[in-house]
Amino acid sequence: MGGDGAVSATARAGRPRPVRGVGKPVTRTILIVEDEAGIAMDLEARLTKLGYEVLAAAATMDEAVSLASRLRPDIILMDVHLDGPGDGIAAAAAIARFLARPVVFLTAFGDHTTIARAAPTLASGYLMKPLDARALSATLEIALRRHEADVRVRVLEELLAGAPRGVGILGAHGAQTRVLHANPAFWRLLFDLDVAASKELEDPFSALGGSAEARRLRDAIQAFAPARGTLSLGGPDRGRVIDVSVVPSASAQGDPHLLVTCSDVTAERRAERAANDSQRLGLVGRLAAGVGDG
Repeated sequence: MGGDGAVSATARAGRPRPVRGVGKPVTRTILIVEDEAGIAMDLEARLTKLGYEVLAAAATMDEAVSLASRLRPDIILMDVHLDGPGDGIAAAAAIARFLARPVVFLTAFGDHTTIARAAPTLASGYLMKPLDARALSATLEIALRRHEADVRVRVLEELLAGAPRGVGILGAHGAQTRVLHANPAFWRLLFDLDVAASKELEDPFSALGGSAEARRLRDAIQAFAPARGTLSLGGPDRGRVIDVSVVPSASAQGDPHLLVTCSDVTAERRAERAANDSQRLGLVGRLAAGVGDG
């Protein structure tokens, strides 16, 4: 759809977006990638009626990549078959290299080969021509919600990856309690392991040692009960003191989970011990001086 084939959305692509404020409905922006002008115009009308702001339309892979880079839409509706070299699947793969957005594929070809090619580009949905209005609305909404959830998880994982405090989410797996998700600090502080090595552990909490405090925390974890304690881990050369907190919770489906957080308090405990030793030495010195004066 080069030149005159572009839908009217391209003419208003430079218009300011609606303000997204508190108490105001969010207007989702969408890029149409479709090589048939009539279908593109019909899509624009349907999407506008559904409340989307259609930023522009493209008919080729190059146009799609260029518009996505410049306009950064919230979601892309991508026809698999396009004019010129490259197709919608190749366009989606190229866009994914610089922009993380959900892509819903539109095609008259529902064969398994097409779907298999689209899968590696992280396709968020598929729509078959001729379009059903309800399917269009539902597929786009599901794709947006799933993408937003994925973004939240990815941001949280990135934040936790560099956090000094260990964070682990535990869940029941048969008769055992397994680590479902954990950041690198969790494995490093509690088990002195990296993430790769942690995957080989069948029951990581057996490595916490046989002290009374370790047994108490293990029992709380197995019972999905709240607990807090301090563990002395490692040998004399690599000894560390770890503060551990266990907080039970439940998922939206009612499945029990545990949030286990841990932090290295070795330096604080050593400082406390040094201060106590200094006080004791001072007291002994004063007592000795008193005895000598007597």
